[in-house]
Parts: sequence; C-alpha cells; structure tokens
Amino acid sequence: MYPKRISLSGARFLSAIQTDKFKTETLSVSIVMPTDKKASPISLLALSILKRGNESYKTQGEINLRLDELYATSISVKSQRLGNANILGFSAEMLCEEYTDGKTDIFGGTLEVLTQMLYHPLTDENGNFLRSYIESEKNNQCDSIKAQINNPRSYASKRCREIMFEGDAYGISLLGTVDSVSQITERALFESYQHLLSDYRYEFFYIGPRTIEEVAKRLSEAFPFDGRRESVCEVAQSVPKKKADRVRRVTEEMPLAQGKLVLGFTTETNIKSEDFCTMLVLNEIYGASPVSKLFMNVRERLSLCYYCSSFYDIFKGALFVSCGVSPENRDKAEREILSQLSEIVKGNISDEEFEAAKRSLYNNYRSLSDSPAHLEGYYFCRNEFGVDCTIEQCMSGIRAVKISDVVRVASNICLDTVYFLNGSGEEGEDADE
Repeated sequence: MYPKRISLSGARFLSAIQTDKFKTETLSVSIVMPTDKKASPISLLALSILKRGNESYKTQGEINLRLDELYATSISVKSQRLGNANILGFSAEMLCEEYTDGKTDIFGGTLEVLTQMLYHPLTDENGNFLRSYIESEKNNQCDSIKAQINNPRSYASKRCREIMFEGDAYGISLLGTVDSVSQITERALFESYQHLLSDYRYEFFYIGPRTIEEVAKRLSEAFPFDGRRESVCEVAQSVPKKKADRVRRVTEEMPLAQGKLVLGFTTETNIKSEDFCTMLVLNEIYGASPVSKLFMNVRERLSLCYYCSSFYDIFKGALFVSCGVSPENRDKAEREILSQLSEIVKGNISDEEFEAAKRSLYNNYRSLSDSPAHLEGYYFCRNEFGVDCTIEQCMSGIRAVKISDVVRVASNICLDTVYFLNGSGEEGEDADE
C-alpha cells in the first residue's frame, strides 16, 4: 500500500491510500508549520479551542452527539513534532458505509464537522474566541506542562534535548511555559488562528476504499480553498547535528529518590541518509530492545540502574540513552553506557544479538500495514523529508544490513550532552521505576 499525492489548491495537498483492508476510513488534516518558541504554543491553544465548539455545534456535547449520529465517528486533535516542523490539525476515523444501513453520508457528515471546527469557531461580540473556552484550554495546556515536570523520566529527556539543541528549533517546547501560556491575549490567540488558516501548507491524508479523485472532489466541495495563498511559510529542516567540540554536562536537582541520567549523541545519520537502516539496527542492538546491550549489561548484569534504554530520533539523527540510577551509581552507569557503545564499535556483536535486532525491526515495520494510523505516520513523515521509500523497501534495507555496516556507523557516534537530574532523596520514589 503506497499513497498517491495530488495538489488540491495552492498549498493544499491530498495523499491517499486506497484499500478495503480496514472497516474504517481515516482522514486527517495537518497544518505544517515551523516550530517557533512564541507561535507554536499559541497555535496549539487555538486548535484546542476549535475543538470545543463552533457555530453549528456550540458545545463539546453537541459535537459528540453529531459524531454519534455518524456511527460513532471520532475526531481528535493532532499535534506532533517532525524534526523542526510542528504538525497541528485534526484526525477523523469513521465507519465504512458498507457496514451501515447505507442511509447516512458518514464521510460527508464528518467533513461538515471538520469544516465547522476549522472555519466557523464561536466568537464573541469583539470577534475573539469565547473567554470561557480560552481560560479552560489555557488551564488544560498549563496542566500538560506541569505534567511533564511531574514525570521525571520524560522531563529529563526533554531537558537533555533542549540543552543539546540550544538555538535549534528542535529544542523548543511545543507547549510553551506556564507563564507564557497564561499571558496569551485574546487578540493574539485569534490572530494566531487566522495565520493557521492562510500562512501554512495543508496536508490531507486519507486511507480507505475511496479513490483519490473522489476524496479530492469531496474535499474541494467541503473546504473553502479558494483565495488561499499559493506561497506559504515552509519548514527549513536541518541536517543531522555535527560533532561538538566538547561534551556539555548539566546537573539539576529535584526531590526524588532516584536520579535520571540522559546522554545525547550525534550520529551523522538521519532518515535521509544511506545508512539509515543500519542506524536502526544499531540502535536496536544498543538499547532499544529487551535483549539489548544496555538492558542486559547495565541493568541486568551489573544492576547499576532501574531502567536503561536508547531512543533514536530518525529526523534529527540524534541518539539518546535514558537511565534511572541512584546518585552514587551515576558515574559507573555513564562509564558502562559508553563502554557498551565501544563494544559495538569494536565489532563485539554476537550473531544472536544481530539477528534478534533485525528480526525485531523487521516485525515492527511489517506490522505498520495493520494500522491506518501507523501507515499514515510512516508515509507522512517521509513525504515531509522527501524520502521515497515504501515499507517493503525499508524492510529489505534492514535485511541487507551487515555487522560491518553497524561497526562503521557506530564509529561516527559522538557524545554531545550529558544531563543528570539529581535525586535528593527528599521524597518517595517516582512512579517510573
């Protein structure tokens, strides 16, 4: 299953995978904008308000009632980071009409709700969003920011990324800070919404039994594309981060019984690189699987930590190792994490490790075709980075990787940032142990 892609109007595009494999149809509308410290949190807030009510369905309850009439169609807010891009929008999942009585235009009804959300928000006499919705969604966004801090494991990973990519859009928080969100004005919020409508590229993605021509026709009838700008603000995606002159080390304090150690590495390899599949296999061997070197040695054999795993950002070409460790074992854990990487560089990879890593990755990619969301995620991100590679081609690339390839790519990995969230032991153990 490979998507077709066509232009709808100006900077509006549709990608579609025609298939009868699923009992549902999925349609998403994604607004592709550069990540910006000021604009991204405001845009996310505006999008959340759009989901609360509109001219036809004034409350969340009325929206839900209408979606129930459309055979329990669901619409959710879409917010994600792809490298330096901030992706905002809505995703809809609806039952294929062949499984209904045939009397309800589910697809058309879903389009009508989506267009109401995007283009017909509830406003007050001054042309701003309703104050009650603004304050409610501000509180929700601030709660999400606080929740990040209250999850020490994810907070430590976030801080390492921010430090490692200081001055780069990738280091910016999409949520913002509690202070910045609290200070967003009604006028700035509505102006941000207007920019969302006209200043950025729109990407529609459909998966279901309809042809791309039929979907394009229905979208053109439902969405007010006329008058939209031909040129928009595009995202400047950067190449993988280069090796640093020195390793940056930052330690911060938090009242936890367990410290959080995060190491950030440059790899010189991202989704556009020839060695991309090799880097996937390398990461699996190093720390991404339950039988990885980090898990089997740092955690199991040496018992230096509560957890230890690696994460490879395929867009920025950054490798992160996250470790929950007692402060007294912090230095030992770091040395062993680096030692296990050194083992890969030396070629000390058993056939069992190598084949297990490739088999795990192969099965993961094969399962992508079983989920509309995973299918869209795979092809959407590759479209954004100009990568023409099917799932099957990626699986073939993984099969072709050799141990010598892994060793060669591993030799280019360089430690960039070490972040330690030092637990003072003043409070009980955190939840992610």
